[in-house]
Amino acid sequence: MSDPHADRDLQIQIARLEHALGRVADEGAEPDDQVVAAEQVAQIAADAGGTFDRLVRESGGR
Repeated sequence: MSDPHADRDLQIQIARLEHALGRVADEGAEPDDQVVAAEQVAQIAADAGGTFDRLVRESGGR
Protein backbone atom coordinates (compact mmCIF):
# COMPACT_ATOMS: atom_id res chain seq x y z
CA MET A 1 0.00 0.00 0.00
CA SER A 2 1.41 3.38 -0.90
CA ASP A 3 2.07 6.25 1.43
CA PRO A 4 -0.80 8.80 1.26
CA HIS A 5 1.64 11.61 2.04
CA ALA A 6 3.90 10.61 -0.84
CA ASP A 7 0.88 10.28 -3.14
CA ARG A 8 -0.23 13.80 -2.24
CA ASP A 9 3.34 15.10 -2.60
CA LEU A 10 3.52 13.66 -6.11
CA GLN A 11 0.16 15.23 -7.04
CA ILE A 12 1.39 18.62 -5.83
CA GLN A 13 4.65 18.30 -7.75
CA ILE A 14 2.77 17.36 -10.93
CA ALA A 15 0.54 20.43 -10.53
CA ARG A 16 3.63 22.61 -10.01
CA LEU A 17 5.20 21.05 -13.09
CA GLU A 18 2.13 21.76 -15.22
CA HIS A 19 2.08 25.37 -14.01
CA ALA A 20 5.79 25.90 -14.74
CA LEU A 21 5.45 24.29 -18.17
CA GLY A 22 2.65 26.73 -18.94
CA ARG A 23 4.98 29.60 -18.09
CA VAL A 24 7.68 28.17 -20.37
CA ALA A 25 5.18 27.93 -23.24
CA ASP A 26 3.81 31.45 -22.67
CA GLU A 27 4.67 33.23 -25.91
CA GLY A 28 4.02 36.62 -24.30
CA ALA A 29 6.55 36.06 -21.53
CA GLU A 30 9.98 37.62 -21.51
CA PRO A 31 12.76 35.21 -22.53
CA ASP A 32 14.41 35.51 -19.10
CA ASP A 33 11.14 34.53 -17.44
CA GLN A 34 10.87 31.51 -19.72
CA VAL A 35 14.42 30.47 -18.81
CA VAL A 36 13.64 30.73 -15.10
CA ALA A 37 10.49 28.69 -15.63
CA ALA A 38 12.44 26.06 -17.59
CA GLU A 39 14.94 25.79 -14.74
CA GLN A 40 12.04 25.33 -12.34
CA VAL A 41 10.60 22.62 -14.60
CA ALA A 42 13.90 20.74 -14.43
CA GLN A 43 14.03 20.93 -10.63
CA ILE A 44 10.37 20.00 -10.16
CA ALA A 45 10.73 17.07 -12.56
CA ALA A 46 13.73 15.80 -10.58
CA ASP A 47 11.79 16.13 -7.31
CA ALA A 48 8.75 14.38 -8.78
CA GLY A 49 10.97 11.60 -10.09
CA GLY A 50 12.37 11.05 -6.61
CA THR A 51 8.89 10.89 -5.13
CA PHE A 52 7.77 8.48 -7.84
CA ASP A 53 10.77 6.25 -7.16
CA ARG A 54 9.91 6.24 -3.45
CA LEU A 55 6.32 5.24 -4.22
CA VAL A 56 7.48 2.41 -6.47
CA ARG A 57 9.90 1.11 -3.82
CA GLU A 58 7.24 1.29 -1.11
CA SER A 59 4.79 -0.62 -3.30
CA GLY A 60 7.30 -3.42 -3.76
CA GLY A 61 8.12 -2.52 -7.36
CA ARG A 62 11.56 -2.07 -8.80
